[in-house]
Amino acid sequence: MLRAPVDSLRSWLPPWGLKLEELGPIGLESKEPAIITSQCTVFAETEVVSLIADDIKLADIVSGINKSVAERIISQVKKIRWEKDIAVTGGVGKNTGVVSFLEAALEMIKRVPVDPQLVGAIGAAVIAKDLLTDGVQN
Repeated sequence: MLRAPVDSLRSWLPPWGLKLEELGPIGLESKEPAIITSQCTVFAETEVVSLIADDIKLADIVSGINKSVAERIISQVKKIRWEKDIAVTGGVGKNTGVVSFLEAALEMIKRVPVDPQLVGAIGAAVIAKDLLTDGVQN
C-alpha cells in the first residue's frame, strides 16, 4: 500500500548520484526543508528539478523530499485506527529522515526493524508456510 513513496524517492536519486540510504542522513542536515507540495510523483519531481535550478541546498531539497514522503504516509495512516506504537517497515524504514518526520508528526514511539525492507517478504513466507502446513494450497 505504501510502496509509492519509496518508488518516488528512487526516481529522484539519479541527478545527484545518491543511494537511497543516503537520503536520511543528508536530509537530517537541513535547517529549512524545501517545500514540495505535489502528491503526484511526476509533478513533485518537476518541483525538485526547479529547486535544483534555483540552487537550493541539497540537504534542504532532500529534507523536503523526505518530509513530502512522510506526509503522504501520514495522510494514509490517519485514515485508519492505530495503536500507541507504529512499526515502520519496507524500504522507507531505512530512511532516517522520513522516519524522523513520521515520529515528530505522529508523536509516538516508532519501531524500525533492523532490515525493514524484508518484513513483507518474511510475512509472505510465514503465511505460505502456514497454508502449506494446513494443507491448503492456492
